[in-house]
Amino acid sequence: MKKILFILSICTIVCTSCWKTGSYVNNAQSIFESWRVATQSVLKQNVHMAFIANAWINGDDSVKRAIEDQYFPTLRLRHDGDNEYGLYRGPQLLMLFNTGGKAIDEPGADWLITQHSIDGIYNPQPAYFNVPGHPRLNIRNLGGNEWSVVLDSLTCEGSSSDWLISVPGTATPIDLFATPFTLSGSGAFFYEGSNLYNGSYDPIPITMRYNFRTPMRQKVGSFVNFDNGKVDIVVSKEAYDDLILSAEVDEKGKWDIHYRGTTTSIIP
Repeated sequence: MKKILFILSICTIVCTSCWKTGSYVNNAQSIFESWRVATQSVLKQNVHMAFIANAWINGDDSVKRAIEDQYFPTLRLRHDGDNEYGLYRGPQLLMLFNTGGKAIDEPGADWLITQHSIDGIYNPQPAYFNVPGHPRLNIRNLGGNEWSVVLDSLTCEGSSSDWLISVPGTATPIDLFATPFTLSGSGAFFYEGSNLYNGSYDPIPITMRYNFRTPMRQKVGSFVNFDNGKVDIVVSKEAYDDLILSAEVDEKGKWDIHYRGTTTSIIP
């Protein structure tokens, strides 16, 4: 089984020379952006789509049409039997949702989501894609308007997550990003192989581990744009020192990235 094709943005942190001697500011931004885009892709590509699919599955015909018009103008959800629902672009299966016979807002619900095509619904592409396998994750209702998100480290080839999503109030949203949910927990993104900036190939794998030191709060009305929280990130590569970074965001969406004694402020 071939290894993961990780998001291309992480390539900027794996080049041998910049790893050792490159700009601290550039390294800090590259590490942070790689983490941010990877996290964003999981939330947008899978979790967000699961909540929308839940509303479609459990809605009447008028609700289904409204959801299709707003969220799936070029896609279609289809009941494929045995608690499975496929998201299609024409005949192409993009994602498969197995509900286990429960709505996502029912305590104890455990949805299995399987990615079937790298032709994603949104950009960026998922933070993982394993050929010829199909990456999977579980979304589990823990009660109290909280859900766990667990990436399958086998089909995601070493990437993993132990996330907790908390939604305020008691209503289950259709559009997750229309509510100020919080994201806490930890995880890792794994990448093997890279085209370095000088064109050569580096087979040494990279692991990016992260931990939310304080929960990240989603800013309402935009995709994965946090306005509160702190994250610690460690990038590991064999025979190299770890790269250690911490970042915190304020209510205006400005990130302060702390790396090797320097602080860089950016607005993604």
